[in-house]
Amino acid sequence: MRRISRVPDCHCGESALELPRRPDVSIAVLPLLKSVYNLPRLVNLNRKQNFPGIDIGDDHDRVSFQITSTTTLEKVKSTVQQFMDRAYHNTFDELYVLMLARKQSSYSQTSVNELLTNQFAFNCKKHIIDLGDLLCQVAGLRLAAQEWMLSS
Repeated sequence: MRRISRVPDCHCGESALELPRRPDVSIAVLPLLKSVYNLPRLVNLNRKQNFPGIDIGDDHDRVSFQITSTTTLEKVKSTVQQFMDRAYHNTFDELYVLMLARKQSSYSQTSVNELLTNQFAFNCKKHIIDLGDLLCQVAGLRLAAQEWMLSS
């Protein structure tokens, strides 16, 4: 089985990754996230009502995503705080922060942990992702899935 062996380097500079923050950005990344994370029931949560702090979710597999072009620790903390304040952890077990610009090299787990309770866990290394991370995950998919994504 063939795979795409070379993934374009999406981390070639922040300006190359910046996308306008419009509602259609969530829609544009939805098929990619569905395939990469194997979440067929993933939907745009803001389509029916406003979900402050999260944009995309799958309440069956209990995974949610915040899509943002802001890459600061403060944005991550704000997102996690909203997630906790609005008790989204009752519906979703995981929260990913997908950054449309290149993420920072590291984020303070200690700072994020101050916001968490024993009801919800957030790992900065795992749950903060950017488009480069998604491309790396696409490279690990079967060839048919890679070709489908390229043609979509």
